[in-house]
Amino acid sequence: MEPILEILKDGKWHSIKEIEEKTKLHEYKLQIIIGFLTNFNFVEMRKDRGEIKAAPDFLRIIRTEKPK
Repeated sequence: MEPILEILKDGKWHSIKEIEEKTKLHEYKLQIIIGFLTNFNFVEMRKDRGEIKAAPDFLRIIRTEKPK
């Protein structure tokens, strides 16, 4: 899931196809992960365009630096 979160950190809309190409995840696996993120309101989705972006609250979490 980490490669997906890296893509979403910019706060912009990304097509599912773009994420699939960048992460090299199989479409089925990607759909499961996106479903999880959507169900818990971690991402917003434009179904008509096949795009997702990180929800504002989740974006703040994934942008925070990891402890060293």
